[in-house]
Amino acid sequence: MFDIRKTESDINNCFILKFLNSCLFFLQKIIPSGLKNSLILSNLDYLIVVVCSLVFVSSLFASSTIIGVFIWLSFALFLVKILLEEYRIRVDFLDVLILAWFFAMFLSTAFASLLPQSLWGLSKMITYLMFYCVMKHIISEDFRRGYYFIFLLCAVISFESLYVIRQNFVGVEEISGWQDTSHLNAEQVLTRVYGTLKPFNPNLLAGYLLSGFPILAGGLFSLLKDKRYRMSFVVLLMLVCCALGILFSGCRGAYVALLAELVVLFSVFSYFVWNDFRDKKYLKKIWIASVLISILGVIFLVASSEALQARIMSIFAMREDSSNSFRMNVYQSSFRMFLDNFWVGIGIGNKVFREIYGLYMRSGFDALGAYSVFLETAVETGIIGLSALLAFILFMIVSAVKSLGAKIVSFSDKILFVLVLVGIVGMMTHGFVDTIWFRPQIQVLFWFMSALFVVVMNKNKEGKDAA
Repeated sequence: MFDIRKTESDINNCFILKFLNSCLFFLQKIIPSGLKNSLILSNLDYLIVVVCSLVFVSSLFASSTIIGVFIWLSFALFLVKILLEEYRIRVDFLDVLILAWFFAMFLSTAFASLLPQSLWGLSKMITYLMFYCVMKHIISEDFRRGYYFIFLLCAVISFESLYVIRQNFVGVEEISGWQDTSHLNAEQVLTRVYGTLKPFNPNLLAGYLLSGFPILAGGLFSLLKDKRYRMSFVVLLMLVCCALGILFSGCRGAYVALLAELVVLFSVFSYFVWNDFRDKKYLKKIWIASVLISILGVIFLVASSEALQARIMSIFAMREDSSNSFRMNVYQSSFRMFLDNFWVGIGIGNKVFREIYGLYMRSGFDALGAYSVFLETAVETGIIGLSALLAFILFMIVSAVKSLGAKIVSFSDKILFVLVLVGIVGMMTHGFVDTIWFRPQIQVLFWFMSALFVVVMNKNKEGKDAA
């Protein structure tokens, strides 16, 4: 039987990691001890937390470049920190799956016909890997930081949700043709909000709020567990506002993904109510009432808006909707690109994609990407990269589901596993029909969830060993 802990032990005892740790130990020894006691360097933890906070806050309004600068700054501080401490590199099984995916990216870049463009795309992905390393380290050092970032993100996502609700009622100028209005009456045209995220795009907004929805849900249930009812009511309102923001974005892929998130969320907490809290009958009544109110609220909202009805029905219009038809043409061309570059793909990034896609596209159907995370990954990194990504995602989903039923896992940690599970399901459902996932605003949330997941997993493995 496969033993993850034994596999991790074997990996951490391999020659490469021993050599890297020896080099790190050597560098730590030659650094003057006076540096370690300086005021700034002795408070590096706080500086890293502040810079990581700026990553999340700046995602609301800053360009990709600014967000990337903050990530690189946090990683630079992290490198200084590990040189000043008795730090040793340790790899978890999830790290191995992530590294396998990044190895596929390196392989794809090495064989790319457009090497400079692929190197640029690879540098962006390495930036996200840096953020994962930083988040994993600072949360594992002090688990309370995980909750700090959760509630910081609750505040950030709440701001964006309220802003887009205001946009919906005040009205916004449509920057681009984001929906097919050729078969619609004036009252059936939805005002698609796009928030503050750059570049302005309703689909990017929807992907961001969709990624933030489980974080708000995690914050809500954490507050309820601690019996902080006033604050939990505020977060509940923000959760509703977040869902409304997704609906007002008009992003149909996000509609389906939000439904998937709600199904997972309601299913998991129904399991908790009927198993972990089976003796508290009043919770069952409250939970059933909450589910019914949610369903009736959605039905009422859709029934009261012709524009929303038209937008939802266009999902099933297939080729009759120009947006659907456009994406189907892109899917066909992208799939042929994948078949012709089956093993290692064409290289990393949208710059490579656009150059190669021109050789395959149907006339008049230019595209920035494959409009599917899985197809984009297959095109860029081939079957090797796609298999690594799927293994990475499936491992998190399966591990989270197993942990929900484990008696040794505390309810607080189960809430965090639910957060990650719902987030991954939502992102991947949306990602099936869109590549907004590759934007930094969404990537930082994804890597935060991944870091939180592996820290909670390690925390419970240690508890199991101790037991």
